Amino acid sequence: MKHLLKGIIIAGLMAIPITLIAATISISVQLYNPDSDNDGIPDYIELATGTDPDDDDTDDDGLTDGNTGTEDMNVNGVVDLGETNPRQKDTDGDGIFDGTERGLTAPEGNNTNMGVFVADIDPTTTTDPLNPDTDGDNLMDGAEDVNKNGQVDSIETNPNLPDTDNDDVMDGQEMSDGTNPIDSDSDNDSYNDGEEKDAGTDPLDKDNTPTTGNIHIISTPTNATVYLGGNYGYLGEYQGASEITIPNLITGKYVIRVRKAGYEVFNQLVEVTSGMTSEVSAGLTPAVDFEFTAGQKIQANSANLEVGNYSTPFVVDWNNDGKKDLIIGNGNGIVTYFENQGTDDNPSFTTDAMILSQGSFLAPFVVDWNINNRKDLIIGDRFGKVRFYQNVGSDDSPVFILATAQSVVEVSDSAVPFVVDWNNDNKKDLVVGDRDGNLRLFINTGSDDLPTFGSGTLIMANALPIDVGDNAAPFILDFNGDGKKDLLLGERYGKITCYLNQEQDDNPTFTTSSFVQANGSDIDVGDYAVPFVIDWNNDGIKDLVVGNFDGEIMLYLGKSRTVNTPGKAVGGGLYLQSNNYRASFQIDVSFSNGDSSPAGFVKYLDHKGRKRMESNSISSFVITNGNEATIKGTGQFIGVPGQVNFVLKVIDKVPDYFSIETTGAVAHSSAGNLISGSVVVEEQ
Repeated sequence: MKHLLKGIIIAGLMAIPITLIAATISISVQLYNPDSDNDGIPDYIELATGTDPDDDDTDDDGLTDGNTGTEDMNVNGVVDLGETNPRQKDTDGDGIFDGTERGLTAPEGNNTNMGVFVADIDPTTTTDPLNPDTDGDNLMDGAEDVNKNGQVDSIETNPNLPDTDNDDVMDGQEMSDGTNPIDSDSDNDSYNDGEEKDAGTDPLDKDNTPTTGNIHIISTPTNATVYLGGNYGYLGEYQGASEITIPNLITGKYVIRVRKAGYEVFNQLVEVTSGMTSEVSAGLTPAVDFEFTAGQKIQANSANLEVGNYSTPFVVDWNNDGKKDLIIGNGNGIVTYFENQGTDDNPSFTTDAMILSQGSFLAPFVVDWNINNRKDLIIGDRFGKVRFYQNVGSDDSPVFILATAQSVVEVSDSAVPFVVDWNNDNKKDLVVGDRDGNLRLFINTGSDDLPTFGSGTLIMANALPIDVGDNAAPFILDFNGDGKKDLLLGERYGKITCYLNQEQDDNPTFTTSSFVQANGSDIDVGDYAVPFVIDWNNDGIKDLVVGNFDGEIMLYLGKSRTVNTPGKAVGGGLYLQSNNYRASFQIDVSFSNGDSSPAGFVKYLDHKGRKRMESNSISSFVITNGNEATIKGTGQFIGVPGQVNFVLKVIDKVPDYFSIETTGAVAHSSAGNLISGSVVVEEQ
C-alpha cells in the first residue's frame, strides 16, 4: 500500500488533506513566507503590524524596515529596545529623521521616497535617533540642527556637544539666559559667559566685569617651576619659574603647585581677593630617601571604607576647604565622593555621596581639562573608553555632564587613565593602562585647553612594551626625587611595579623595574592594585594609597630611612642631637686670619616653609630675612681661637626639614668629616 500526501501551503499556514495508503509515511514540508519587498520581514507580519509589504522603507527615512537595514533588526514586527520604528520616520520626535541621525547619505533600500528622505550632509557626526537630546543640554537635536541636515552649520549649536562654545554654560541654559551659545563671550568683555556667571556679573553687559586679583609666588630654593590649577595627581597649568606673579585672576580659590628637582612638590590653596595680591612663600621640602611602612585600611564611620569592588582612588581637595578628600570609582560604574571630616594632616571620613553612575569599572582622574579653574573628570571604563565629563557647576561644588558622546581615546579594555605633560610642551597628554597589562601614550596634538589625540603608542622598557600581566593602573611622579618622571603600575594580582626614568624628564626612558615594598616585603593588596602617591599626613614624605578588588583603600605611610642625610662635601660640618622633637645643630665657623667678616650662611625651614630659627650664644650676630638667617658681625670666640659656636633648635612639635648651606671655611671642632646638605629631624 502507498500513502498519497497532498498539501496546500500559504504564507506560513498549511492545510493538508491526507489520504492514508500505507502504515508508514515520511513527510517533508517547506513553509513559504513571501517577502515581497525584500526587507527581511515576511509579508504576513508586515500586514499584521502596519508596515507596507510592498515598500522596503515604509516611513521613507532611508532605513529599510527589516534586517536588511537598521530598524526592525529581529524582523518580529515589534519595536524592541535599541530599534527605531519603521512606521515613524522620526522615532524620538526630535525633528530629525532616523536615517539622517544614523548618518545616511543615501537610502539603504530601493523604495524610499526621495522627496521625503533627508541625506546627512556630514556623516562623520551622527546623533542618536532614540534620544531626542543626544548631548543632554536640554535642547532637542532638531532645535540645534535647525535645518535638520546632519551638519553643524555656522549659526547652529552642536547636538553632540552640550556646551558648543566651551564657556562652561550648557547650550540650553544659554538659550534660557539669553546669552549666545555659539559665542563664549556674549558681551565681548574678554571674560567668557561661564566666568561671569561664576563671578556674579552680567554676561550681557560688557561694563559689568568680574573683579580680579593677583598671586605672587616666591620659593626657597628659587627658580622653581610654578603651576596653577593642579591637584595631587596633576601638576596644573605651567606659569613659569619663581619668583613670579600671576596677574588678573578672577576672585576665588586657586591651587598653586611648585616643583624643583630634589624637592617634594609644594601644594597650596590660595584665595584671590579683589584688587589684592595674594602672597605665596613656597618653602620646598627636600626629597629624602624613604620607605613605606605596613599597610592599614582607611576607615569611614569607624569601619573599613568600602565601595563594593574594584576601587580606583583619587585624592583631591574636592570642596576647596583645604583638606584632602577621596574620589573613588568602582566596578559597578559608580564614582563616589568621601568628604574629609578631619584635618588635612589627619583625614577622617564618614558619609559618602555619589557623583555619577555610568557603565562599569570606572577609573576617575580629576583635572581641569579645559583650563577654567573647575574640576573636570576624565574617566576610563570597562570597555576601554576614556571619556570627558565636564563640570558645569562650580569648582567647589562640581556638577558633571558627558561632554561628548565620542570617547577622548580608546584602548582594548579596562582603561585606567593618567593625565600628565609627558614631553614637557605645557600641554596635557594621556597615559592609559589596559586589561592586557600594557601602557599607551597619547600625545596631545591640540592645545592645553582643548586637547586632541591621535592613536596611542606603547610605552617601552628595554625596547619591549611594558607589560605587568593584566590590568595596568598607572601613577606618574618623580618617585626618587631626581626631577624626572617615573612610573608606578598597579596590576591584576595586587602588586605595584616601579619603573625609574633613566633619561630626561621630557623624554622618559625605562629599563629595569622592581616591586614597590613596605616593611621589606612586596606590597600586595590582593587583586587589582590601583596606586595613588600623596603626602597623606603632611610630614614631607611620600605616602601611598592603593585601591583593590575588594573595594577597600589601603594606606602605606612613608618614613625616612635615616635621620641624618648629608649631601656633597663642601667644607662644612654639623652635629645632630635629637631629644623628642628638639634637635640641636652646632656649626663652628672659622674666620680666616682672625677676620671677623661673615663666614657662614644658615637657612632653616620647617615642612610648611616657615622660618624656625633660634640661636643662643650668637643671637646678636644672626640677621634673619624671610626664611634665611645669615651670620653677621664679629664672632664670639669659644674654645679654639678663630671659631664661633651657635645652636639652632626646633621650636615646634612636628618633624622639620633643615637646609644648611655654608660658605667660607667651616670645620667641626669634634668631628673630622666635612659635610653639608639636608637633615631630616624625626620624632624620637
